[in-house]
Amino acid sequence: MYLKTALVCVVLAICPLVSHAAIYSCYSGSIPGCTCTAGWNAADFNYKVVVSCAGTVGSAADFGDSLRIKTKGYQFDDFIISAYPNARLPDAPFHESTTIKRIIIKDSPKLEGFGAKAKPDTGLFNNLGKSLETLVLSNNPAIKMTEWQNIATQLKSAGTVREDELPVAGAINLKTLVIHKSPEFDDLETLKDLAPTLNVLVLRANGFTTFNYVLDDYKELITLDLSETPALKKFVLKTKPDKLTNIFLSTCGLDILTVTTLEELMKAGFVDFTKNKLDCDCSNLPEKFIDPDNEKRFLGSLCATPNELNNKQYGSTCIYKSFFLSGQTSLVYAKKP
Repeated sequence: MYLKTALVCVVLAICPLVSHAAIYSCYSGSIPGCTCTAGWNAADFNYKVVVSCAGTVGSAADFGDSLRIKTKGYQFDDFIISAYPNARLPDAPFHESTTIKRIIIKDSPKLEGFGAKAKPDTGLFNNLGKSLETLVLSNNPAIKMTEWQNIATQLKSAGTVREDELPVAGAINLKTLVIHKSPEFDDLETLKDLAPTLNVLVLRANGFTTFNYVLDDYKELITLDLSETPALKKFVLKTKPDKLTNIFLSTCGLDILTVTTLEELMKAGFVDFTKNKLDCDCSNLPEKFIDPDNEKRFLGSLCATPNELNNKQYGSTCIYKSFFLSGQTSLVYAKKP
């Protein structure tokens, strides 16, 4: 009798948890333009549930209705949208019981915004604040600059799913953000509400010409990538976040960096300056910059000027270049210890 009673109590205690857990499999039926796969993923060496939507998903409203009905109560590893045919993504298409770890939106030249124009707090990311860990936005060149701040706003909100519901504020758990090939994106301030939880921030091939921001809110940031941005002529780092270890700035338009910036970069683990026209005049570098540790830290990055040091390893040597009345140049090589 006591055993039966105990078992009943255990079952009753567990059942509510089970009944509220998201279903880790594909939904029943179909969503126009989408496919769902569930199984072992050889590339990632684990089991994954992936929803991929492309092209013929219908209008934003129809797409949203289908997602809302079919994905309610399900758990997905990846939700992928490509070649999206509309200017706006659907409003609050995911129920609060739906969880998604990673969203990828790519190759959608018509896409301008993440939800309705008139409702910046209502869009694709509503109800996903607690579950979404990675967001990749690649090659969506028409996204408007005013849209980027809406990502955080929507993640914090439940949106308005029914007329009798009110938006509910929630936490943000985003760890990785990738914005790639969005030429109108050129202001880090629009992402400030996402900063506290980010570990990886990739901003490749966007519209930055200058990067000069206070990064105090990026306390968890480990990797920063601004590569493939040839218009980026000025990179200033006044104070490096403590955890920021890997910095990628390859194929930019950089040459001379401030002494303060270089001193902060010397605190990082690895800095990629490949395919920049770096200046190796000693007068533009910090004291003790020429050092074996810096040679490793900037491995693969090469001097471009002065001409005498063209293609020399950055951090391995520099020249003091002084012009006298005679017009001659005085060269002094700083030797490594």
